[in-house]
Amino acid sequence: MLAPPGTAAQIRADPSLAPYIRDFYDFQDYQRRTAEIKFIANGITRDEDDGTEWNVTRVLEYAHRFTPTYQKGQIASFYQLEAWMKDNPRCVSMLTLTTYQSGAHSIKVKGHVVTIPEAFKIIKKGWDNLSKVLRKYIPGLNYILAMEAHKSGYPHFHIFLLTPEPIPEALQKKCANLWEKKYKAGSAEHGVEFTFKTSDTPIGSIRNYLMKYVCKSFYAMSSKFPDNDERNKMTAGRHVFNALVWKYGWRLIQKSRELSKVMRYCKRDTDINYQAVEISRPVPGVNKECEKREYFTAWVKEGVKFEHFYPNYEGLKEF
Repeated sequence: MLAPPGTAAQIRADPSLAPYIRDFYDFQDYQRRTAEIKFIANGITRDEDDGTEWNVTRVLEYAHRFTPTYQKGQIASFYQLEAWMKDNPRCVSMLTLTTYQSGAHSIKVKGHVVTIPEAFKIIKKGWDNLSKVLRKYIPGLNYILAMEAHKSGYPHFHIFLLTPEPIPEALQKKCANLWEKKYKAGSAEHGVEFTFKTSDTPIGSIRNYLMKYVCKSFYAMSSKFPDNDERNKMTAGRHVFNALVWKYGWRLIQKSRELSKVMRYCKRDTDINYQAVEISRPVPGVNKECEKREYFTAWVKEGVKFEHFYPNYEGLKEF
C-alpha cells in the first residue's frame, strides 16, 4: 500500500519523523518497483497415462512481506497452529510491551529524545531479557511476537504466550518490575500488561484472536479479516515505521522454536518439473501506458537445484 498524497508533508512537519523522510521516499520507490516485477517459472509436466510432455508457465508476483500474498501465507499458518493446539492444549495470554517515545517522560528518564530506531533496540533487548526469565519460570513456554507501531511510529510488542498453566500473578509483577528497574525499557505501570483468554474459549476463537493482532502488523488486510478500527488506520508515523522495518530488516513476526516448526510453510506437491525462472519488468523509460516488458533469465536448474544464471547476479538487486 502506497502512502496517500500529503503523507510526505505530514512527515516533514513532525520533528520526530522528519529525519526519516528519505527512508520514506526510498520505501515508496521500492514498493512501486517491486509491484511491476513478475517472475515467470517455466517447467515441464507429463501425462501419467501416455507419457506426453508439455511446457507449463506460471506468472508470479514479487511477494515480499508488505504484500497481501505474504500476509495470506501468515494467515494460513494459524490454521496449522489451530490443528496443533487441538492436540496440545495451552493457556493463552497476551503480553503487551511498550517502551519510550519522544515525549517529555522519555527525555526525563533517558536524558534525550528517544528516536524510533533507538526505541526498537530498547524494546527488543528488553524482550530478549524478559523472555529468558519467562522460560526459566515456565517450562514449555511457546510464544508468537507481533511488532506494531503506535500512531507516532514508535514500536510496541504484542507477545502471545502459550503456557501449560496460567502465568502466576507474582511472575507478572516481577516482569513489570524488571522492565522498569533493571532493563530500563519502560514504565512498570504502563509498559507491561498481561491479558488472558479463558481456558474454555474455543480453539477457533483463539486462532482469530491471535490473527487479529498479527495481521495488524502488515499493510493490507484480507477481506476475510477486515480491520475497521479507527485506532489502527495508517498514519504518517506508521508509514515511517514500515519504511524503517524495510530499511533495517526488523522482524514483524517472531515465533518460538517449536511454533516456528509447527507453523512452517508446507510445500505443496506438484507434478511440474520447473527448469528455469525469468524476471520480467516494464522496459525502463517507455510510456507508462506501454505494456512492453523486458525479460531476464535469473535461475536455471542444474541437476536437482537451481543456479544463478544472470551474468551479473549482483545486478539483480537493481530490481
